[in-house]
Amino acid sequence: MKLKIWVVSRSDSTLRGHFPLETDVLVNRLAIRAGICFLIPAFFEGNRYTIEDVHYLQKGSELVPVSETPFARDKVFGYQSADLKDWIVEKSGQRIPYSSIKSLSINDLRLKSVSQLSAQLKGFKSGDYCVVNAAAYEDLTKFSLALIQTSIHPIFRSAASLVAALAGLSKQPLLERSDFQLDSENGALIIVGSYVPLTSQQLSFLHEHNKRLLSIEVDVQALLGDDVAEYLYTIRNKMETGIQEGRDVVIYTSRDLVSVADKSQNLAIGRTVSSCLISLVRKLNTRPRYILAKGGITSSDIATDALGVERAMVLGQIIPGVPVWRLGGESKFQNLDYLVFPG
Repeated sequence: MKLKIWVVSRSDSTLRGHFPLETDVLVNRLAIRAGICFLIPAFFEGNRYTIEDVHYLQKGSELVPVSETPFARDKVFGYQSADLKDWIVEKSGQRIPYSSIKSLSINDLRLKSVSQLSAQLKGFKSGDYCVVNAAAYEDLTKFSLALIQTSIHPIFRSAASLVAALAGLSKQPLLERSDFQLDSENGALIIVGSYVPLTSQQLSFLHEHNKRLLSIEVDVQALLGDDVAEYLYTIRNKMETGIQEGRDVVIYTSRDLVSVADKSQNLAIGRTVSSCLISLVRKLNTRPRYILAKGGITSSDIATDALGVERAMVLGQIIPGVPVWRLGGESKFQNLDYLVFPG
């Protein structure tokens, strides 16, 4: 029996990232023939929805196009349009023509049968891009069932909700305190790399409500200077002492964004900051009670580069969209609970 492989390029639900570079590389390196790229940034736990090809972030009772949010003003991955067809054209530098971009509307997904949807998908051509609208898991589930009935080689550029739909995962209750391993008397470690306004608000809330918190700001300008090794050594000693004393330690980057006009230089600044945060955790000797990493790139880099995680058990979610991993035996801190908090 020939094994069918579906490739998922996990992306940011607010449209930041290397696109279409990442999907292009996957297609080339995996020698995918007759592939169709499906763009699906819907992330329901994070209140991100795609309706009539426009990607929205829900704030209260209002749906705000993501192009009108701070995420669209990212110094490296910024963009102009929340209309995903226009976004694809924009991000590709007009290499991908508007005529090669299809879409599945919510009406398609909700009013057509699975077989009718499959027939619609079979009408797409190799090399096409398709925007998949979605406002609920049922939309993605029906899309998945229809796609299974085709011979299409899909390349997905998606947020987390599609992965749950593809895997057929049912909704689970949120984790309780008893689900965690919190027997250590040491303090927890919280690493905050995300600098968007919402993260800063959450950081202020943490400062206000955690009375045993040891708060350490990492000055980004200092990380770009000549004495960075000595600077990080001082911070790491404070981290170590605080965790040993049973205090929760939060390490966060300075809130004023350091940027220049050139995108490649801004990317280099981000890499420098990330490598410094990785160094702090990699050289930590004291096992924290748990680790929470705030920010998509931050949480990924800390897990793989600082903690050496190769596999982990996903216990569930502590709040919607925030999963908890129990780290594998190969990691720096075996069986530690690790909270992955998107930016």
